[in-house]
Amino acid sequence: MKISEFNKLIKNKIVILDGSTGVFLQKNGMLKESVLKHGAMENPKVLEKLQKAYIKAGSDIVYTCTLGGTRLKLDEFGLEKGPMK
Repeated sequence: MKISEFNKLIKNKIVILDGSTGVFLQKNGMLKESVLKHGAMENPKVLEKLQKAYIKAGSDIVYTCTLGGTRLKLDEFGLEKGPMK
């Protein structure tokens, strides 16, 4: 989305964002460690299901999970320098 499109979206409107991606993934069978380490990368269909549910529920903006997406947390799994190959 271009910044001009985003600005148009939020002008004179309350914008609804999606909810807790990490909790949804955990409720769909992924252990906390799996979500933090590589759950969404290895299970894209679950993430797609989640995002479609948020759109259906009325979210204007849907983004991917950031649970554990800090350098310190990723360091625990050896991922601090970038995505797994």
